[in-house]
Amino acid sequence: MFRNKLLFLASALTSLLLVSCSDDPSSIGADLLNPDKVDIKEINSFDDSLSQFSKYFKRTIPLGSSSRLLIGKTDSLEAVSLIRFRFVSLAESLRTAIKNNNLTIASATIELTQKYKFGSTSNSFDFSAHKINSNWTTVGFTADSLSSLNYDPSDVSSNKSITDTLITFSLDNQLVREWLLAEADTVIPIDHGIYLKSTSILGIRGFQAAASNNAEVPILKVTVITANSDTAKLNFISIADLSVVTGAIPNLSNQIVVQSGLISNAKLWYDVASLPASALINSATLTLTLDTLMTKTGTSFNNSIRLGFFTDSTNLAIDSARTFTLTRDGNNFTGNITSFVQRWINGESNQGMLLWAAGQLEGVERFVFFGSSNSDRSKQPKLTITYTYKKSL
Repeated sequence: MFRNKLLFLASALTSLLLVSCSDDPSSIGADLLNPDKVDIKEINSFDDSLSQFSKYFKRTIPLGSSSRLLIGKTDSLEAVSLIRFRFVSLAESLRTAIKNNNLTIASATIELTQKYKFGSTSNSFDFSAHKINSNWTTVGFTADSLSSLNYDPSDVSSNKSITDTLITFSLDNQLVREWLLAEADTVIPIDHGIYLKSTSILGIRGFQAAASNNAEVPILKVTVITANSDTAKLNFISIADLSVVTGAIPNLSNQIVVQSGLISNAKLWYDVASLPASALINSATLTLTLDTLMTKTGTSFNNSIRLGFFTDSTNLAIDSARTFTLTRDGNNFTGNITSFVQRWINGESNQGMLLWAAGQLEGVERFVFFGSSNSDRSKQPKLTITYTYKKSL
């Protein structure tokens, strides 16, 4: 009897195991295999009407880190440049000759390698050069610093040659002599370089700058003659240079303007409070649609937009360790901001995102996008989010 009971229990257990391991589990088995009841959902700001807000604003930032110098004018913009050259390589014999007035400057020529054009491509482009009298440094120099710069009104340039690749011009020999004397004799006040500005409204040109770490940086070529009629050719490269762009940003109520040079940044914010607090963001894609009629670009520019996570939108502070890029495809700029949305869902303050041109010191490109209040909702900035969440039991 006892043995028969054991055989019955063994048979029942075997049957239960076979049912539990079958390829088509019962509803009870399915619940055990999927106890969290998770699901995947996609929402976007067009179909699901996620609230959004955008605005743009002119911004003042340090200017001394650009790989490009800008000079020129358009109807609404003006770009000027400051350049100072390095003379520390001057040989001791030449230093002595300069201090003893035994050296004659035969010629002095500056060469600028052209890398960029905005607006008119006419070779009638013209500019003037001026001796700077006040001290300046690339560290912390902004557009606001320009008002305190002091320079001579007289033009110290001549013999200009302007081509598509190179601009050369002669510099006043007496000015260069002053610079060399300032380097040779520590009693003489140091030089402050030259100030270059356009004299025509024929577009803006861009030149290789010292920050580019390139062989084509601004160079001053000087030919000197010693007291015994020996000739020496000296080359001095730029030690400090920067550009300042001034002008007005267009006032467009339903657009987003992101501009280089003049520095227009933008803020974009979405209300993602409707997403579950437990949501795992699989992907979040942001797409901006370009207003091609209002957008203006030059040659050889960075065709992308950068995004930053606001940690303090009032002071325009972002998490600089985590920034992303929107890349262009046709008239759309698209990028992945999954980590931004996940941080907001995880409880970090949602103060939106900062947008700026990727090459914002290298040209004067103006990217105009349809904004959050545009009447055509299909053109508004679009955020598409796919997320995994736990369904209610």
